[in-house]
Amino acid sequence: MSQTAMPSTAIDLLAAGLAEHRAGDHAAAERQYRAALDLAPLLPSALHLLGVLLTETGRAQAACLLLRQAALLRPGDADIRLALARACAECGELPVAIALLRVVLTERPGDIGLLLGLAHLH
Repeated sequence: MSQTAMPSTAIDLLAAGLAEHRAGDHAAAERQYRAALDLAPLLPSALHLLGVLLTETGRAQAACLLLRQAALLRPGDADIRLALARACAECGELPVAIALLRVVLTERPGDIGLLLGLAHLH
C-alpha cells in the first residue's frame, strides 16, 4: 500500500511528529510517530523517522528493526538505507553498515559525507 493511500490522520500525525523532532522534543515526536504507526503500521516514512529518532536517543537495536521493515517496504530509498547503516553501526553490525553505505555510494558517487562515513567504519 502506498503512503498516499494511508489515512490523512496518520500523515498529519507524522507531520506533527516531524515538527516536534526538529524542535528537539524527542518524547513528543516519538508519541506522534507511534500514533501514526498505530493507524498505518506499514507507513515507511513513520518507520523511518521513528527509527532515526530511536537511533538518536540510544535505542539502535529497536531502530534497526523498524528501519529494516522500512527498507523492505521501500527498497530503493537511500535515506532509509543511510539511517539503517547508522543504526547498524551503533549496534556493532559493521559489515552490514559498510555494505549499506557502499550501495548508497553507487547511487551518490563522490558524496564526501558517505566516503568519510565509510572510511570511519573501516
